[in-house]
Amino acid sequence: MKPSIILLCAAAAVCCSCAVRTKIRSISETKPTAGVFLPEMEERVDTLDLSSGKDSLVVMGENGRRLIIMRAVKDEQTGEMVATEQLRPAILTARFRNVAERYGSINLEFRIMVSDTLQDPSWQLRFSPVMYAGADTVQLEQLYITGADFRNAQLHGYEKYSHYLDGIRRDSLLIIDRAQLESFYGRRMYVSPEEAERHFSREYYRRRAERHRAQSGQYFEKCVPAPIGSSGVRVDSVLSSAQMFAYDYLQTIDARPGLRKLQVRLSGGIFSADGQKLYDIAESDPITFYISSTGGLADTTAVADTAYRRGVSLLQAQKYREALAVLSPYKDINAAIAYLSLGYNATAKALLEALPESPRSLYCLAILAGREGDERRAVEYYLRAVSGEGTYRFRGNLDPEIAAIIRKYDLQDY
Repeated sequence: MKPSIILLCAAAAVCCSCAVRTKIRSISETKPTAGVFLPEMEERVDTLDLSSGKDSLVVMGENGRRLIIMRAVKDEQTGEMVATEQLRPAILTARFRNVAERYGSINLEFRIMVSDTLQDPSWQLRFSPVMYAGADTVQLEQLYITGADFRNAQLHGYEKYSHYLDGIRRDSLLIIDRAQLESFYGRRMYVSPEEAERHFSREYYRRRAERHRAQSGQYFEKCVPAPIGSSGVRVDSVLSSAQMFAYDYLQTIDARPGLRKLQVRLSGGIFSADGQKLYDIAESDPITFYISSTGGLADTTAVADTAYRRGVSLLQAQKYREALAVLSPYKDINAAIAYLSLGYNATAKALLEALPESPRSLYCLAILAGREGDERRAVEYYLRAVSGEGTYRFRGNLDPEIAAIIRKYDLQDY
């Protein structure tokens, strides 16, 4: 290479290094955002046709009172909830959310958002969501945001490694002098193939192939310091230009007894194509999930029956199958809740409808109606449950089947 070209390359490298340092310094001073958020609402509400009753429900309230429930919004001047002809889409974020354990699992949904000022075509951003469950820390799958130049460097590294492997294969073909070996076989058949191959082997090519094969792992790490599709990475998104990045993350975990709260935080780093970490992105503020379960609906009325008390304890501990095995012969509200918790909806519904009406049974029927998509019945059962026991007004926000209709029809004030 000519000296002038070498100097130009060196100058370009110095300029690039200076630019990187300048941008990293700016990031460290401004601290652009990257974090986890909870989308509170992201919904388009269509025009309401009040004359036809569209988007409204007629339900029976307390003492047979007829109620008309409709979608509504808060008037900014009066503060009252009023029907409106059109609602604009809105995106709100919160730092905590109530989630429900259902059938032994918990679905955590959150959004990772990354500012465009953290991005550069030659960088890769690596983010690690971490879940805190009591004393346990669980590393969730990572998320990568890869610049287009960074990806090109990765692909070039794979190409170099492929040439390296081709060289090993070529040396392997040259280890034996095939032409002389075939001529030898034509004259001396009493020599074994192994002895003949040793005699006509080319030691130089054999040693070089073995050496390169032994060093292949190290050479791969040199060529590809940041492999594509690394284990533990959920998504590796390549961006050709800097832009605000958002990714909706869904994580399903197994429920366990006594788990009432989970937190998720996000940390990350900026990496160059040679695998060097350029910057540590500070850990985000946490988002918190408060967990409810249908086992929490268990009726803890004191009874002398030891087996029954054990069944209720199992129900509250979310050990639903064991609880059902104990409680099913009793055919009472707790047996119905065990069926409800396991998703045996038809059996739970038949049992609840056969029981004397109570706020607890009405609330359970509201959950079942919500699962069936019968909003009118779900609202009706819920309002009757709240009328009999006000605490179910707060419980409703914990169960997704009820929370959905509370938000849709603004039932907080009923």
